[in-house]
Amino acid sequence: MNGFKGELLAGNCLNQVDAGSAFPSVSLHVLFYTREITQPVDFQTGLCGNKMILPHDAAGKNAIPYGSDTGLPNGVTFRQKVKFDLADVAKWLPVVTAPYGIPAYTVTYTGPRFTMPSTYIRLTKRDQVNDPFLAAGNVYWQDATDTTWGNDWLGNLMPGGWCYSNRHVAEPMMADSFFEDSLSDVNRSNTGIHEDFTPFCEALPVYNEAGGLEGTFDGLAWIAFWNLGAAKNPVKPPDDMVYIGPPPVPKLDPKRQILVLEVWIYLAKNSSGKFLKSPRVAALRYWTYTRIIGGITTPWDPYLFFGAGASVGGSVAVPIKFPLLQNSNNPEQLTEQVAYLSLSNLKFFIGA
Repeated sequence: MNGFKGELLAGNCLNQVDAGSAFPSVSLHVLFYTREITQPVDFQTGLCGNKMILPHDAAGKNAIPYGSDTGLPNGVTFRQKVKFDLADVAKWLPVVTAPYGIPAYTVTYTGPRFTMPSTYIRLTKRDQVNDPFLAAGNVYWQDATDTTWGNDWLGNLMPGGWCYSNRHVAEPMMADSFFEDSLSDVNRSNTGIHEDFTPFCEALPVYNEAGGLEGTFDGLAWIAFWNLGAAKNPVKPPDDMVYIGPPPVPKLDPKRQILVLEVWIYLAKNSSGKFLKSPRVAALRYWTYTRIIGGITTPWDPYLFFGAGASVGGSVAVPIKFPLLQNSNNPEQLTEQVAYLSLSNLKFFIGA
């Protein structure tokens, strides 16, 4: 090493840095469970055979809802010309059961039942400079539909910041209407380890307008975006709703590193034909920031852990308008039936 001389540079270690950038890939876990109740209440999620999904550990919830699109108030409508049999759709309507065999303790299940209570999705960091997302400039990110905010103040830092999305999805930002528009099909290859796909206990048949069977919706698929955000107007930021401390609630510090999670939910189609696609039926958006306040630690310390819960009550109920076949199972000749996709106590957790 002749000709080279080492130098000891003066410096100070940084403590409680409020910024971070995670690993090349992270894990997103989707969880839901059945709330135990003593009176019939709609919008509870269950396993096959109307079995309860046991509660899970809710530790690490530190992000809060920002906006959602679940088809309210009129319900989700299908963009493809499809039909459904009323006898099949009726299985999604509310069913009251007593899981403990005691009539006073009942649960009202709504929507499809699931074969498993959780789904694992690997998110990878996309190089937005050398491998930019297609259609990034055309994405409609969920705005502040919660009246708490009063205005749509939250922006996404793209392409300037990092962004993670599903590793098995080629172009996720193109899938604002249908999953297959992402240039990928729903990944069912690792369902045994609960990856990417959340199966229904019973698939829902889908027909064309002539009554021919086109395939089924046999579960849920998910596309997630985890990225950096910012206040659109740093001069007039919103109230800091993450703040925990004595009043008054301060304004959000626009210099904080804001973290944003948006999740798109799809009815996953199972069909060999090219007509049927997997429609997006809901979108949820959450935010938080890196912080160490009052004992609450940043998601980067001591290791990456980010959690987000659903809206009020911790549940998501998506009303869907199912256009109906005119057959013997539909004696009143109804043109449509509204049924709910229920995801009670829906939560998302991100870890290394």
